[in-house]
Amino acid sequence: MALNCLLLSTFDRCLSTSRNAYWRQFCSIPFAKRLFTITMLFFSISSIFCVIIYDTYNGICTTLPGLGTIILVIYASIFLSLVPHGGVLICGIITWIHVRQSRNRIDIISASDQSTRAVQRMQRQLFILIFVQAFLGVILGVQRDILMPYRFFTSSIQKSVERQQVEYILLQLSTILYTMKFGISFYIHYACSSMFRKTFQISMKSLMKRCFHFGPHDRAH
Repeated sequence: MALNCLLLSTFDRCLSTSRNAYWRQFCSIPFAKRLFTITMLFFSISSIFCVIIYDTYNGICTTLPGLGTIILVIYASIFLSLVPHGGVLICGIITWIHVRQSRNRIDIISASDQSTRAVQRMQRQLFILIFVQAFLGVILGVQRDILMPYRFFTSSIQKSVERQQVEYILLQLSTILYTMKFGISFYIHYACSSMFRKTFQISMKSLMKRCFHFGPHDRAH
């Protein structure tokens, strides 16, 4: 779900930076709610087959090699990797094109307008955040998507103890890297965006004041 939300947010940014008013009208909260609901319903319904093919074998919840596992690998490769990762990259590239077109148009109209420059700077930072997060998400996700089919297609091969240990270590490392993808958004935003850092610092100062300067005198007012 986290990756799908990233895709939807990237798609929303792509629509909001479009020069065409028809596409910009879809950048609204009601449309975002409908699109989010439809997307979540689709993935919830389409993944029901996992309840059927998964079972407990030797105390482990997994699937056995067969048709069900093949369907699972194909489904995961397409809907959990190719579609969201490819969609984020495509929307990111289109957003970059829109931002460049907007910047060129703004430079021609008014190169000295401070408010225009502020909007331009904000759009550039938003694009950087989207593109960096999408790029890292693809890298961290693809390595996982390569390892899982490899383990499936080589599961019937007799492997040495050393090879099994190496594959186990790679699997654990892949799991850690894949999990990091869902927790690096804050650090990416803080490192890449001065606007985000400024907003975060203001929010933290406000929170600290509320936590440490709220006494009986304040409650009386």
